[in-house]
Amino acid sequence: MIELNLILQPLETFHIGTGRVDTGLIGIQTTIKDPKKRPFIPGTSLKGAVRFNYQRLYPLYRKIYPGSEAYDENKLFGTSNQSSLVYFSDALLDPNLDDALFIQTRVHIDAIKRTSEQGGLFHFEKVFPNLHFQTKILLKKTNSDTFKLLLYSLKELKHSGIGHNRTLTKVVQIESQNEAFKDIIKSTFTASKIKGGKFL
Repeated sequence: MIELNLILQPLETFHIGTGRVDTGLIGIQTTIKDPKKRPFIPGTSLKGAVRFNYQRLYPLYRKIYPGSEAYDENKLFGTSNQSSLVYFSDALLDPNLDDALFIQTRVHIDAIKRTSEQGGLFHFEKVFPNLHFQTKILLKKTNSDTFKLLLYSLKELKHSGIGHNRTLTKVVQIESQNEAFKDIIKSTFTASKIKGGKFL
């Protein structure tokens, strides 16, 4: 089992809805929170975003490295009939941070009259940008090609985003106690992004 510890930094405000509305005077659409009432990024959302990137980058990686032994998307992330080889924990807000949420007010505009609709105000609970969230990835089985492609898929979150609104997110720190993979982490995250059809 390989364990990766990461710090993620969403670069934009974000709202991960709960489907619930606070029943106060103005009715606020709340964002998802942990039992301590602190916002977090669900591991399922993170896994889905990384899986999307992995699926997109896999053919390019195989084309550049024809002898690549990188697992395909289904082998790594699983299917309805096959268990996943990778687990993503929820990304929890840095415990040293307190002020993370604010209320954003929007208004519905009547498309014909081009004026605000009566009762058209709505309110979202959002998370400030550039806060740090701590998460963990566990790999049951991997090889160097699969591991490298997974890291590229994480790195691409800065361009592809997480969740329904595709919140652009940067990996600001990634660590592993596994000596065999430390050099791969270092080379992947100090390199520039994928450019000109090459993984740099």
